[in-house]
Amino acid sequence: MSNNNEVNVFDLLAFILKYIKAILISILFTTSIVFCFTKFIIPKEFTATTYITIMPNNHILDYTPYLNGTTVIDKISSSLKMDYDDVFNSIKVKRDMSNPSNYYIEVTTRDTELSCKIANIVVSTFETTFINDLGIKSVVVINEAKVSEESVKPNVLKVTLYTAFLTTLLSICIIIISFLFKKNK
Repeated sequence: MSNNNEVNVFDLLAFILKYIKAILISILFTTSIVFCFTKFIIPKEFTATTYITIMPNNHILDYTPYLNGTTVIDKISSSLKMDYDDVFNSIKVKRDMSNPSNYYIEVTTRDTELSCKIANIVVSTFETTFINDLGIKSVVVINEAKVSEESVKPNVLKVTLYTAFLTTLLSICIIIISFLFKKNK
């Protein structure tokens, strides 16, 4: 090195490779801890999804406010003895933009069977309560909600990979900083 302020890339890479074992150990250690924490300690959430088609008598309306409205939420809260806000926050209704008669009803809770029950109650309550009032010919369940064994949150693989990436990045940054301090001594 001719000037003390210049950094030779090959010297830096050699310095990083000198500590590759420490980098790998830190990656293995942190990802193991995060994996175990994510897999076994963080509460899991399960989603049940049902897909329905609403066939109106006349023109198509947006039924989303009825599917996740007060009447449906009250019915679910009272029949399952749940808090209104918990039920409200667990239900997401999406209208299919390519076919506005179709709706996705997605329910996410910490209990897979409860998610399934809520999704099915949303459809049955909508049918029994609103079919005559809104001039609906029929409600067809395309895909009924099923009990799921796979959790949607937390995504263990994604969290573990993010941890491995961040640990690698942090380890290399620390090594580069120590290289620069060592070089300037």
